[in-house]
Amino acid sequence: MAAGPGWEASDWSRADILEIRLDHFPEVRDGVAAEGLLEKFRSVTGRPLLLTIRSDRERETVLEPPLSEPDRLSLFARLLPRCDAVDVEIGAGIAGRVARLAREAGKPVIGSYHNFRRLPPFFRLEEKLNRAEQLGAAVFKAAVRAEKTGEVFQLLDFCRRASGPHLVAAVPVGGRSPLPRLLAGYFGSVLVYAALGRPTAAGQPGLAELAEDLKRFYR
Repeated sequence: MAAGPGWEASDWSRADILEIRLDHFPEVRDGVAAEGLLEKFRSVTGRPLLLTIRSDRERETVLEPPLSEPDRLSLFARLLPRCDAVDVEIGAGIAGRVARLAREAGKPVIGSYHNFRRLPPFFRLEEKLNRAEQLGAAVFKAAVRAEKTGEVFQLLDFCRRASGPHLVAAVPVGGRSPLPRLLAGYFGSVLVYAALGRPTAAGQPGLAELAEDLKRFYR
Protein backbone atom coordinates (compact mmCIF):
# COMPACT_ATOMS: atom_id res chain seq x y z
CA MET A 1 0.00 0.00 0.00
CA ALA A 2 1.40 3.38 -0.99
CA ALA A 3 1.73 5.61 2.07
CA GLY A 4 1.89 9.36 1.64
CA PRO A 5 0.98 12.40 3.72
CA GLY A 6 -2.15 11.80 5.77
CA TRP A 7 -1.26 8.19 6.54
CA GLU A 8 -1.58 8.62 10.30
CA ALA A 9 -5.29 9.37 10.01
CA SER A 10 -5.83 6.28 7.84
CA ASP A 11 -6.52 2.69 8.81
CA TRP A 12 -3.34 0.89 7.74
CA SER A 13 -4.20 -2.35 9.58
CA ARG A 14 -5.35 -4.15 6.42
CA ALA A 15 -2.14 -3.53 4.49
CA ASP A 16 0.37 -6.36 4.07
CA ILE A 17 3.25 -4.06 3.06
CA LEU A 18 3.63 -0.29 3.28
CA GLU A 19 5.34 1.49 0.41
CA ILE A 20 6.87 4.67 1.78
CA ARG A 21 6.79 7.23 -1.02
CA LEU A 22 9.50 9.34 0.57
CA ASP A 23 9.41 11.80 -2.33
CA HIS A 24 5.94 12.84 -1.11
CA PHE A 25 7.25 13.80 2.33
CA PRO A 26 9.25 16.91 3.30
CA GLU A 27 11.67 14.57 5.11
CA VAL A 28 13.10 13.64 1.70
CA ARG A 29 15.32 16.74 2.05
CA ASP A 30 16.82 15.66 5.38
CA GLY A 31 18.46 12.27 5.90
CA VAL A 32 18.14 12.34 9.69
CA ALA A 33 14.46 13.28 9.47
CA ALA A 34 13.90 10.55 6.87
CA GLU A 35 15.42 7.97 9.22
CA GLY A 36 13.05 9.16 11.92
CA LEU A 37 10.07 8.93 9.58
CA LEU A 38 10.81 5.31 8.67
CA GLU A 39 11.33 4.42 12.32
CA LYS A 40 7.94 5.99 13.07
CA PHE A 41 6.26 3.99 10.33
CA ARG A 42 7.78 0.79 11.67
CA SER A 43 6.98 1.42 15.32
CA VAL A 44 3.41 2.59 14.67
CA THR A 45 2.37 0.05 12.04
CA GLY A 46 4.62 -2.98 12.54
CA ARG A 47 4.41 -3.60 8.79
CA PRO A 48 7.24 -4.41 6.37
CA LEU A 49 8.42 -1.22 4.68
CA LEU A 50 9.08 -0.81 0.95
CA LEU A 51 11.17 2.31 0.37
CA THR A 52 10.52 4.33 -2.79
CA ILE A 53 12.19 7.63 -3.67
CA ARG A 54 10.70 8.22 -7.09
CA SER A 55 12.72 10.09 -9.71
CA ASP A 56 11.31 13.19 -11.38
CA ARG A 57 11.52 11.38 -14.70
CA GLU A 58 8.94 8.79 -13.63
CA ARG A 59 7.10 10.76 -10.98
CA GLU A 60 3.47 11.82 -11.44
CA THR A 61 4.48 15.49 -10.96
CA VAL A 62 7.87 17.18 -10.80
CA LEU A 63 9.31 17.67 -7.32
CA GLU A 64 10.24 21.28 -6.54
CA PRO A 65 13.09 21.82 -6.14
CA PRO A 66 14.21 18.66 -7.95
CA LEU A 67 16.00 15.93 -6.02
CA SER A 68 19.34 15.10 -7.63
CA GLU A 69 20.37 11.53 -8.46
CA PRO A 70 23.37 11.69 -6.07
CA ASP A 71 21.00 12.80 -3.32
CA ARG A 72 18.63 9.93 -4.10
CA LEU A 73 21.48 7.42 -4.05
CA SER A 74 22.71 8.79 -0.74
CA LEU A 75 19.22 8.48 0.76
CA PHE A 76 18.80 4.90 -0.45
CA ALA A 77 22.16 3.95 1.05
CA ARG A 78 21.37 5.67 4.34
CA LEU A 79 17.87 4.25 4.71
CA LEU A 80 18.44 0.65 3.62
CA PRO A 81 18.93 -0.53 7.23
CA ARG A 82 15.50 0.89 8.10
CA CYS A 83 13.43 -0.71 5.34
CA ASP A 84 12.68 -4.24 4.19
CA ALA A 85 12.79 -3.73 0.40
CA VAL A 86 13.37 -0.96 -2.13
CA ASP A 87 11.77 0.15 -5.39
CA VAL A 88 14.05 1.75 -7.99
CA GLU A 89 13.31 2.68 -11.59
CA ILE A 90 15.10 0.35 -13.99
CA GLY A 91 15.93 3.29 -16.27
CA ALA A 92 17.55 5.39 -13.56
CA GLY A 93 21.27 6.03 -13.70
CA ILE A 94 21.58 4.96 -10.07
CA ALA A 95 19.57 1.74 -10.52
CA GLY A 96 22.59 -0.58 -10.65
CA ARG A 97 24.18 0.93 -7.56
CA VAL A 98 20.94 0.89 -5.58
CA ALA A 99 20.33 -2.74 -6.55
CA ARG A 100 23.87 -3.70 -5.54
CA LEU A 101 23.56 -1.95 -2.18
CA ALA A 102 20.24 -3.67 -1.56
CA ARG A 103 21.66 -7.10 -2.40
CA GLU A 104 24.59 -6.51 -0.07
CA ALA A 105 22.11 -5.59 2.67
CA GLY A 106 19.96 -8.64 1.94
CA LYS A 107 16.98 -6.52 0.84
CA PRO A 108 14.89 -7.45 -2.22
CA VAL A 109 14.50 -4.98 -5.08
CA ILE A 110 11.44 -4.06 -7.12
CA GLY A 111 12.65 -2.90 -10.52
CA SER A 112 9.96 -0.52 -11.70
CA TYR A 113 8.94 1.08 -14.97
CA HIS A 114 6.37 3.88 -15.29
CA ASN A 115 4.71 5.34 -18.34
CA PHE A 116 1.80 7.63 -17.52
CA ARG A 117 1.33 8.72 -21.14
CA ARG A 118 0.69 5.48 -23.01
CA LEU A 119 0.72 1.69 -22.96
CA PRO A 120 4.02 0.48 -24.48
CA PRO A 121 3.95 -2.38 -27.00
CA PHE A 122 4.50 -5.92 -25.76
CA PHE A 123 8.12 -6.12 -26.92
CA ARG A 124 8.97 -2.92 -25.05
CA LEU A 125 7.57 -4.32 -21.81
CA GLU A 126 9.65 -7.45 -22.39
CA GLU A 127 12.75 -5.27 -22.76
CA LYS A 128 11.94 -3.58 -19.45
CA LEU A 129 11.44 -6.96 -17.79
CA ASN A 130 14.83 -8.12 -19.08
CA ARG A 131 16.45 -4.96 -17.73
CA ALA A 132 14.94 -5.63 -14.30
CA GLU A 133 16.38 -9.13 -14.39
CA GLN A 134 19.81 -7.79 -15.32
CA LEU A 135 19.66 -5.60 -12.21
CA GLY A 136 18.83 -8.64 -10.09
CA ALA A 137 15.38 -7.35 -9.17
CA ALA A 138 13.13 -9.81 -7.38
CA VAL A 139 10.00 -8.25 -8.91
CA PHE A 140 9.39 -6.29 -12.11
CA LYS A 141 6.67 -3.64 -11.75
CA ALA A 142 5.04 -2.02 -14.79
CA ALA A 143 2.80 0.93 -13.94
CA VAL A 144 1.52 2.20 -17.28
CA ARG A 145 -1.45 4.07 -18.68
CA ALA A 146 -4.23 1.65 -19.58
CA GLU A 147 -7.66 3.27 -19.65
CA LYS A 148 -9.47 1.49 -22.46
CA THR A 149 -10.62 -2.10 -22.00
CA GLY A 150 -8.32 -3.35 -24.75
CA GLU A 151 -5.32 -1.61 -23.20
CA VAL A 152 -6.06 -3.10 -19.80
CA PHE A 153 -6.19 -6.61 -21.19
CA GLN A 154 -3.02 -6.09 -23.22
CA LEU A 155 -1.19 -5.22 -20.02
CA LEU A 156 -2.76 -8.10 -18.11
CA ASP A 157 -1.92 -10.51 -20.94
CA PHE A 158 1.72 -9.44 -20.69
CA CYS A 159 1.54 -10.12 -16.96
CA ARG A 160 0.01 -13.56 -17.56
CA ARG A 161 2.69 -14.57 -20.04
CA ALA A 162 5.60 -13.23 -18.01
CA SER A 163 4.49 -14.33 -14.56
CA GLY A 164 5.39 -17.99 -15.03
CA PRO A 165 9.19 -17.65 -14.80
CA HIS A 166 9.13 -14.14 -13.28
CA LEU A 167 7.50 -12.17 -10.49
CA VAL A 168 5.56 -9.34 -12.10
CA ALA A 169 3.36 -6.56 -10.75
CA ALA A 170 1.04 -5.05 -13.36
CA VAL A 171 -0.45 -1.68 -12.39
CA PRO A 172 -2.96 -0.16 -14.84
CA VAL A 173 -2.99 3.64 -14.43
CA GLY A 174 -5.49 6.23 -15.55
CA GLY A 175 -8.92 4.67 -15.23
CA ARG A 176 -11.37 5.62 -12.53
CA SER A 177 -12.47 2.09 -11.71
CA PRO A 178 -10.38 -0.13 -9.39
CA LEU A 179 -11.50 -3.20 -11.37
CA PRO A 180 -8.40 -3.45 -13.61
CA ARG A 181 -6.14 -3.50 -10.56
CA LEU A 182 -8.29 -6.18 -8.95
CA LEU A 183 -8.20 -8.30 -12.09
CA ALA A 184 -4.41 -8.11 -12.22
CA GLY A 185 -4.15 -10.74 -9.50
CA TYR A 186 -5.99 -13.25 -11.69
CA PHE A 187 -3.35 -12.67 -14.35
CA GLY A 188 -0.42 -13.30 -12.02
CA SER A 189 0.34 -9.85 -10.61
CA VAL A 190 2.03 -10.31 -7.24
CA LEU A 191 1.22 -6.82 -5.92
CA VAL A 192 -1.91 -4.66 -5.82
CA TYR A 193 -1.42 -1.05 -4.77
CA ALA A 194 -3.83 1.11 -2.79
CA ALA A 195 -3.50 4.56 -1.27
CA LEU A 196 -2.92 5.14 2.42
CA GLY A 197 -3.71 8.82 2.68
CA ARG A 198 -3.66 10.84 -0.53
CA PRO A 199 -3.59 8.73 -3.75
CA THR A 200 -0.27 8.83 -5.61
CA ALA A 201 -1.58 7.79 -9.05
CA ALA A 202 -4.75 8.04 -11.13
CA GLY A 203 -7.12 5.15 -10.51
CA GLN A 204 -5.47 4.16 -7.25
CA PRO A 205 -8.17 2.99 -4.81
CA GLY A 206 -8.12 3.66 -1.11
CA LEU A 207 -6.98 0.86 1.18
CA ALA A 208 -10.37 0.23 2.81
CA GLU A 209 -12.10 0.08 -0.58
CA LEU A 210 -9.47 -2.25 -2.03
CA ALA A 211 -9.49 -4.57 0.99
CA GLU A 212 -13.26 -5.07 0.70
CA ASP A 213 -13.06 -5.60 -3.05
CA LEU A 214 -10.25 -8.14 -2.70
CA LYS A 215 -12.27 -10.03 -0.11
CA ARG A 216 -15.16 -10.34 -2.57
CA PHE A 217 -12.98 -11.19 -5.56
CA TYR A 218 -10.66 -13.74 -3.99
CA ARG A 219 -12.70 -15.39 -1.23
